[in-house]
Amino acid sequence: MVKSIPRSTRFDWTHKDIQGSFGYSWYQENKNLFLTLQLITQNKKLLKINRAILRVIAIKAFIKKNSVGLPTSLKAARLTAAKNILKVSRVMGLRKTLKYLDIDFKLYAKLRKNLSCPTSIYELCLVKHPSQLLKEEIAIIKSYCVDGRYLRWPLISVYHKIRKDGAAYFSSGTFYKYVRLLKL
Repeated sequence: MVKSIPRSTRFDWTHKDIQGSFGYSWYQENKNLFLTLQLITQNKKLLKINRAILRVIAIKAFIKKNSVGLPTSLKAARLTAAKNILKVSRVMGLRKTLKYLDIDFKLYAKLRKNLSCPTSIYELCLVKHPSQLLKEEIAIIKSYCVDGRYLRWPLISVYHKIRKDGAAYFSSGTFYKYVRLLKL
């Protein structure tokens, strides 16, 4: 990179009085901040914490901007805030994150309540609603119902074939319910 700079310019820079340069006094005043930023970029853990703090600042601004909608009905804003709080809490811990955001746990629980669970076909939390099938079990139902060998079979026979093969274990009522939900 240095070789790409013309030789005359390099000579000029090495013999130039830096104190007279524009912005040098500002650099001297903020030198400790630049050193801190260099340390942060060298340490991965500090970099993660720094990103989390920046995200906290962004969340705080987002909540302030959408403060009318968060406790009420703006679902998209609530989901965005809850997902970002969750990301920050993985780095800093939930208690510290909520403390920095000036949010009590009740408001966070209210925001988090409407988060959809990506592994559920109903988009309900598997912890609160444990009687759902997993995506793998749903994929098994789909594969058996779409398979050309079982296309003309009655559904109850397909269900018993799944059980006989040991692919999945659930009741026939659950099987019928998911076949109906998946429109198979």
